[in-house]
Amino acid sequence: MNFIKFLISKVFLKNLLAAIILTIIIVLGFKLYLNFYTHHNEYHIVPDLSKKSFSEAKQILEKRKMRIQVIDTIAYDPK
Repeated sequence: MNFIKFLISKVFLKNLLAAIILTIIIVLGFKLYLNFYTHHNEYHIVPDLSKKSFSEAKQILEKRKMRIQVIDTIAYDPK
């Protein structure tokens, strides 16, 4: 019976409400932080550079203020 009285006591209900409010604030704060940190809904359209030479691709990307990064593999298999 003491446990049930504790569950409906003002002290427990105040602490429960504070915990719920704090959890909501933390979750919403984290969501807003992630949207800001990951630049949500911001995007850049990357041009097709597949049939361009390196110098042409570099010029195109410099005009769009983008940086170029070449990723090459030693074990390239065209098949």
